[in-house]
Amino acid sequence: MENIISSKGLMISEKEKSESIKEYLYRVIRTNIIYGYLSPGDVISENYLAEVFHVSRTPIREATAHLVNDELLEVYPQKGTYVSHIDMKRVKEATILRQLLEVEACQRSCEEITEERVYQLEANLNAQQFYYGQNKLIEVMELDNDFHKLIFESVSLLRIWNAIQTISYDSERVRYLKLSNHFRWEETLKEHWEIAEGIKQRDKKLVSELMAKHVGKLYEDAEKVREKYKEWFAG
Repeated sequence: MENIISSKGLMISEKEKSESIKEYLYRVIRTNIIYGYLSPGDVISENYLAEVFHVSRTPIREATAHLVNDELLEVYPQKGTYVSHIDMKRVKEATILRQLLEVEACQRSCEEITEERVYQLEANLNAQQFYYGQNKLIEVMELDNDFHKLIFESVSLLRIWNAIQTISYDSERVRYLKLSNHFRWEETLKEHWEIAEGIKQRDKKLVSELMAKHVGKLYEDAEKVREKYKEWFAG
């Protein structure tokens, strides 16, 4: 799906046919927060968003309520609605959950994955390298997520992957800050290739160790990102 930058400085994608207006607004605003087009502390104005998206304030209010529930927005009575700061506690929680569930998915994939899925994993990693060379970092980020998603899909655990996503928004913000600074990207890609090869060889023990180490680095990376972007983090 092609993204464009609006005259208001937001990244706007086309509405999918299956989406309601509320769902579309929720997805696009969430994406702008994750990719930093809306930064921590930015004011979220219903009038501003109504002008950007050419919609009434009602679906905007519904979408922002969802984002408040996701802890991507915060409401201060008599002041307004603001983009939340990244919370390291939420990053740690997501890291712990991902380690447990992604290791399990990898172990199962060693038994169940098809050759076609292995090919898709390898094609994904080649695409990551291509887009990184083109400096198309949002595409790289989306492909990175798709790599992990493919593993869950290969063992019919897509609902678990979707559940992981709902608590990983702060982690996603950290990952994009890391990627936009080209921090540890080559090492991350190498880790992905090692995981894919381990799955291909159906080596449960090796894959479990590789994935646990790979996901565990997310919190370590977040600590380093926070040193550079202190104003993006809570506390």
